[in-house]
Amino acid sequence: MTRLHAIRSMPARASALSLVAALVLGSCASHRVVHQATIDRGYPTRGQLDNVTKAPLPPRETALRRGLTVEQWDLAGPFPDKAGSLPFTGDDPLARTVADRLAQRRSDVVLTESMQCYAREMGRFVARHGQLPDDDLQAFAAGLCGAVPIAPSFLFSMPEGELPNDAAVQFFDRATAPLPASSELGIWRGSEADRHVVLAAFGVPKVKIVAIDSPLAGARTVRIRGTILDATAWLRAYTGEGLLGFHACDPTRPTAAVLPDFDLTCTVASEDPYAVFDMLSAAPHALLGRQVLMLVLPTGRPVRPTFRRLAVYGVPPRGGLLEQFNAVRAQLGREPLRDVPVQSRTAHALVPHYFTAAANKDAASVDFITLGMMAGWDVAGPLRDSQFLSFRGMLGQGASSFLSQLLFFPSNRAVLLDRDAKEVALATMQDDKDKGVWGLLTTYTAFEPRSYPEVEAGLLDELDRQRQSRGKPPVARIAMRETDSVLEHVMEKLARGQVNPNEGLAQVLRTLTRRMQRGLDGRVSYATAVDGWRPMYDGALVDQESVAVISKVGFFAAPGDHWGQYVSYFIYGASFDPNPGSTIPKRGAR
Repeated sequence: MTRLHAIRSMPARASALSLVAALVLGSCASHRVVHQATIDRGYPTRGQLDNVTKAPLPPRETALRRGLTVEQWDLAGPFPDKAGSLPFTGDDPLARTVADRLAQRRSDVVLTESMQCYAREMGRFVARHGQLPDDDLQAFAAGLCGAVPIAPSFLFSMPEGELPNDAAVQFFDRATAPLPASSELGIWRGSEADRHVVLAAFGVPKVKIVAIDSPLAGARTVRIRGTILDATAWLRAYTGEGLLGFHACDPTRPTAAVLPDFDLTCTVASEDPYAVFDMLSAAPHALLGRQVLMLVLPTGRPVRPTFRRLAVYGVPPRGGLLEQFNAVRAQLGREPLRDVPVQSRTAHALVPHYFTAAANKDAASVDFITLGMMAGWDVAGPLRDSQFLSFRGMLGQGASSFLSQLLFFPSNRAVLLDRDAKEVALATMQDDKDKGVWGLLTTYTAFEPRSYPEVEAGLLDELDRQRQSRGKPPVARIAMRETDSVLEHVMEKLARGQVNPNEGLAQVLRTLTRRMQRGLDGRVSYATAVDGWRPMYDGALVDQESVAVISKVGFFAAPGDHWGQYVSYFIYGASFDPNPGSTIPKRGAR
């Protein structure tokens, strides 16, 4: 008897919400009407979330599905020389037949070297165990094979006997017929003992990789270049280090890469056997960002093809999950997360609905629940950030069997181990029979007054990259006591909700124009997260040959608002030198 199994692997992770808006004012801004500018985050209301939790619960076997957990697994190889989407050129007769039939149908589906490698490694595992592995091993194999599609799907069958060539070709014809355009495909047919398998792995790439420059001897960085294939507002990328560490990747300097192109320099540890690279991005005006690329990077020597589950130490084996998470945070000197009981009860009611939607590929419902949890309506505000994770795994005798899967991905580490996160909503659903756990975790960060010098410098770096792409020199970066005091005074008023961002910008321009006795322009941008903030600049900022700019970032929450937003001011002109004969009056008392 033949059974077909259609499975989507590795649930894609959603990143923190990030929207961007901008407004440009001239030095005559004092004469125009300004309005309070806030970002609509698109969060569901409490009532809309209640409607989700009141819907009939799905069957548990529908929502609770995961791969098989193993402590170690040897991949067979060989592996492609580099990650990418190169078409398959091997001499496997079945693969060549499938590739020829795709060409005859004028299909946009492409059989690639990396996906062929990935299908082989997953097929071997199914032939041994009768099911797919858990997320961390799937990701390790995909990364080592250089597969570009994120979270590929599978269609496999386990016939009673070896499938003849004609029947195998028919199986792959049926498997590939409904695939989306531009899908990359890998196929495998094989067996172990008495278990026979035919398997197709497929997915649509989100990224085109241009080059990956491995670290030279003694170096601790890897350079990754490519293009995101869809319009992109921001990206974030991370590499893991050791058992718990992670690093945010930085734009390579000097570089003229402007989104959707990227050129990143990422830190790796030479003592690690490999480094996991994780990249997330969001389309313009999108409410959520998503994982678009995951790689396994060398750290100065070839990566050994043996997967070993991450060992997590110092975690109480019988404590609750929050206690275990806080034990991990403590190892990096992070403060413990505080549970918000009412918000966690909401999460508990949403867990089965979330994982059913994920299993059914219902992206709209997944996003709705994600945004509903990120809204944090029962968390004390005003809030400046929230981050969301869904997770699944196995509860064994110790905590490591579950946490190792979660911490395999550096983007997960960035959420769970975020030093600024203070509160958390956490809920799980367990399957006692199979020792499985499925859960939702959302962290929250309330607004606290602070300065943002690294963000201010990063925004100017992005402006210089966009100017360089147009053949313009870098801007002059201005830091003057007189101008800083004006901006700091307005940012303090902004943080207290005494002015809105447009009113604050108009006030800055009035004051500086009067003091400098020269015309200045201003630009205000808004964002809900500063990580990966890359506004698109236009006008004089990118077209004028010589520009002097002051960058200042602050935070604004309108009175009574549960959420605030980041605000960036660019004050710019040909120069900030006072005109001859002008004087700079001293600022009066506040």
